[in-house]
Amino acid sequence: MALGLRYCDQCGHEAGADARFCPRCGNLLPWAETPGSRQDAEHVPSQSTRRLERHAPDSAGGRRRRLRRRRLATVLAVAAALAVLYGAYNLLAWTTYSSAESAHLRQDCADAVGGYGRVAGFFAVSLVTSRGEAARRRDECRAIVDAEEAADRGEHEEAARMYTLALDRNEESPIRSHIERWHGQELVAAADEVRDAAFSRGSGAQLLEAARMYEAVMEDFKGSWQANLASASLDELWQRVERVSRLNPCAGTVFLTSLREDYYYVWARNDLPLTLSRCAREHFIAGRYGQAASHYRRIVDEFPNGRLAATARRGLIAAQVAAVRGGRAGRLPDPVISGSSGSGRVEISIRNSSPYPLELLLSGPDAKRLEVPACRGCRKYSRGNEPSSCPPGPRRTMTISGGRYSAVVRSTTAHDVEAWVGDWTLTDGYSYGHCFYVVTSSD
Repeated sequence: MALGLRYCDQCGHEAGADARFCPRCGNLLPWAETPGSRQDAEHVPSQSTRRLERHAPDSAGGRRRRLRRRRLATVLAVAAALAVLYGAYNLLAWTTYSSAESAHLRQDCADAVGGYGRVAGFFAVSLVTSRGEAARRRDECRAIVDAEEAADRGEHEEAARMYTLALDRNEESPIRSHIERWHGQELVAAADEVRDAAFSRGSGAQLLEAARMYEAVMEDFKGSWQANLASASLDELWQRVERVSRLNPCAGTVFLTSLREDYYYVWARNDLPLTLSRCAREHFIAGRYGQAASHYRRIVDEFPNGRLAATARRGLIAAQVAAVRGGRAGRLPDPVISGSSGSGRVEISIRNSSPYPLELLLSGPDAKRLEVPACRGCRKYSRGNEPSSCPPGPRRTMTISGGRYSAVVRSTTAHDVEAWVGDWTLTDGYSYGHCFYVVTSSD
């Protein structure tokens, strides 16, 4: 300690030996208590000032406390700033979500998808919005936007698929009823596309596909506007099939044949025989006897008890006779009268003396087919070595009405055996007979 220096008993600060007051805290120094010093008391700092200074810490401890107070104040200020910023963040998140939701409720998903995306992304840690819900709505709106774009391009099947995706991605959508309506509408539009393509291409398979698509909408949206729309489109499909069947029976058979396999089996089955008959008649008139025979045979095979079955059998035989007469065939001689039939009709008997089964086709007042089995043990004859009388063999007889007939005799199995054609005039009350055997051009 230096000579002549003393220290304040209040704050410990150095003071000169001749000093009366502490230069730091203003405290009256002990050694300055002399008579008259009371008179100088009025120059002493106020009691409140001394009280504040009296509680001041020592220099090192005070600095530490002041530093802690400043740090605390800084932390509090930063926390307050962060609280303000987070509050603003939450407010902005809520505003963004509310704006997106408003657009969503207006069915404007193109505007809503961006807001939902920001809420699910940048505002994911907000306390006032749900990241999961925003993400579901974002995905829903994305699918709806894609569906709208596909519909604008005329890709209705793709649009329907995207609406299905939208329904799957957010089962609690606030506009779910609208999405279901759009979905059904696009399903019907897609079916309309398939239907129109079927009529354009003449495709029965596509027409059946369209009918099934309409049925699915009617079943899935039973009792709804979509079901009514599908039902109306299905009725239009049927009306178009009817119209096509009248104007172009052969095209109508394609559509009716496909449709009868499914929902419209009843009406398609009822209309198909008449349409087949009309188509067969068109082919016959045009000289396409093979195609005519094919359509008549369908009526006979598929509708054997129908009202057109008898007419189809006559048409089938007429087409087969005409087809043989139009090709390479031998000249068939008239049958030989063998006696009386014993009735007012014609009786005709055919003997088959060949090793192949034969059939006789007669087209005239009646249309008849007589099949005669092969003769086992019968042989072929070479030209110039024919038998002088009819060899033995199986024989079959049938009764028909008298009149003029186009006749054909042919083998049903040997395609290298030439068919024979002729025009026969048969009189009621008589029996006629014919014998057939095979003659080859060489041994």
